[in-house]
Amino acid sequence: MRPDLRTSAEWRFLSAVWHADQRLAAAWWTLIGVRGALPALFAVAMGLLVGAVQAGTPLTPPLAAAGAAFLTLRAIQPLHATVGSILGAKTGAWLHDRLLDETARARQRW
Repeated sequence: MRPDLRTSAEWRFLSAVWHADQRLAAAWWTLIGVRGALPALFAVAMGLLVGAVQAGTPLTPPLAAAGAAFLTLRAIQPLHATVGSILGAKTGAWLHDRLLDETARARQRW
Protein backbone atom coordinates (compact mmCIF):
# COMPACT_ATOMS: atom_id res chain seq x y z
CA MET A 1 0.00 0.00 0.00
CA ARG A 2 1.42 3.36 -1.06
CA PRO A 3 1.22 6.16 1.53
CA ASP A 4 -0.37 9.42 0.43
CA LEU A 5 2.28 11.99 -0.48
CA ARG A 6 0.43 14.92 1.09
CA THR A 7 0.26 13.25 4.49
CA SER A 8 3.95 12.36 4.60
CA ALA A 9 6.25 14.11 7.04
CA GLU A 10 8.42 15.37 4.20
CA TRP A 11 5.50 17.06 2.46
CA ARG A 12 4.36 18.67 5.73
CA PHE A 13 7.89 19.97 6.30
CA LEU A 14 8.06 21.46 2.80
CA SER A 15 4.62 22.98 3.29
CA ALA A 16 5.66 24.55 6.61
CA VAL A 17 8.81 25.99 5.03
CA TRP A 18 6.76 27.42 2.17
CA HIS A 19 4.15 28.94 4.51
CA ALA A 20 6.80 30.48 6.75
CA ASP A 21 8.32 32.61 3.96
CA GLN A 22 7.66 31.97 0.29
CA ARG A 23 10.44 34.20 -1.04
CA LEU A 24 13.11 32.67 1.19
CA ALA A 25 11.85 29.15 0.43
CA ALA A 26 12.05 29.87 -3.31
CA ALA A 27 15.56 31.32 -2.86
CA TRP A 28 16.60 28.28 -0.81
CA TRP A 29 15.36 25.84 -3.47
CA THR A 30 16.95 27.90 -6.24
CA LEU A 31 20.27 27.81 -4.41
CA ILE A 32 19.95 24.03 -4.04
CA GLY A 33 19.52 23.76 -7.81
CA VAL A 34 22.43 26.08 -8.52
CA ARG A 35 24.67 24.24 -6.07
CA GLY A 36 23.76 20.98 -7.80
CA ALA A 37 24.53 22.33 -11.28
CA LEU A 38 27.76 24.18 -10.48
CA PRO A 39 30.08 21.16 -10.16
CA ALA A 40 29.02 19.98 -13.62
CA LEU A 41 29.48 23.49 -15.01
CA PHE A 42 32.93 23.67 -13.43
CA ALA A 43 33.87 20.30 -14.95
CA VAL A 44 32.75 21.44 -18.39
CA ALA A 45 34.69 24.71 -18.02
CA MET A 46 37.81 22.78 -16.99
CA GLY A 47 37.38 20.51 -20.00
CA LEU A 48 37.15 23.56 -22.26
CA LEU A 49 40.28 24.97 -20.64
CA VAL A 50 42.21 21.74 -21.14
CA GLY A 51 40.98 21.59 -24.73
CA ALA A 52 42.13 25.18 -25.33
CA VAL A 53 45.57 24.40 -23.90
CA GLN A 54 45.89 21.32 -26.09
CA ALA A 55 44.68 23.17 -29.20
CA GLY A 56 46.84 26.20 -28.55
CA THR A 57 43.87 28.57 -28.76
CA PRO A 58 43.41 31.65 -26.52
CA LEU A 59 42.95 30.72 -22.88
CA THR A 60 41.08 33.83 -21.70
CA PRO A 61 37.46 32.73 -22.29
CA PRO A 62 37.75 29.18 -20.87
CA LEU A 63 39.94 30.39 -18.01
CA ALA A 64 37.42 33.10 -17.16
CA ALA A 65 34.59 30.54 -17.26
CA ALA A 66 36.47 28.10 -15.03
CA GLY A 67 37.40 30.90 -12.61
CA ALA A 68 33.83 32.20 -12.46
CA ALA A 69 32.46 28.70 -11.85
CA PHE A 70 35.03 28.06 -9.12
CA LEU A 71 34.42 31.38 -7.37
CA THR A 72 30.67 30.86 -7.53
CA LEU A 73 31.09 27.37 -6.06
CA ARG A 74 33.05 28.82 -3.16
CA ALA A 75 30.80 31.84 -2.56
CA ILE A 76 27.39 30.19 -2.82
CA GLN A 77 27.84 27.79 0.10
CA PRO A 78 27.84 30.44 2.86
CA LEU A 79 24.98 32.25 1.11
CA HIS A 80 22.94 29.05 1.01
CA ALA A 81 23.73 28.33 4.67
CA THR A 82 22.62 31.84 5.67
CA VAL A 83 19.37 31.62 3.71
CA GLY A 84 18.72 28.19 5.23
CA SER A 85 19.40 29.45 8.73
CA ILE A 86 17.06 32.43 8.36
CA LEU A 87 14.42 30.23 6.75
CA GLY A 88 14.74 27.71 9.59
CA ALA A 89 14.25 30.44 12.19
CA LYS A 90 11.21 31.79 10.36
CA THR A 91 9.76 28.30 10.00
CA GLY A 92 10.24 27.68 13.72
CA ALA A 93 8.51 30.96 14.55
CA TRP A 94 5.64 30.16 12.17
CA LEU A 95 5.19 26.72 13.72
CA HIS A 96 5.21 28.22 17.24
CA ASP A 97 2.58 30.76 16.18
CA ARG A 98 0.40 27.97 14.82
CA LEU A 99 0.84 26.01 18.03
CA LEU A 100 -0.19 29.01 20.13
CA ASP A 101 -3.22 29.67 17.92
CA GLU A 102 -4.39 26.06 18.16
CA THR A 103 -3.79 25.99 21.91
CA ALA A 104 -5.84 29.18 22.37
CA ARG A 105 -8.64 27.79 20.19
CA ALA A 106 -8.68 24.52 22.15
CA ARG A 107 -8.79 26.40 25.44
CA GLN A 108 -11.75 28.53 24.25
CA ARG A 109 -13.72 25.38 23.43
CA TRP A 110 -13.47 24.20 27.02
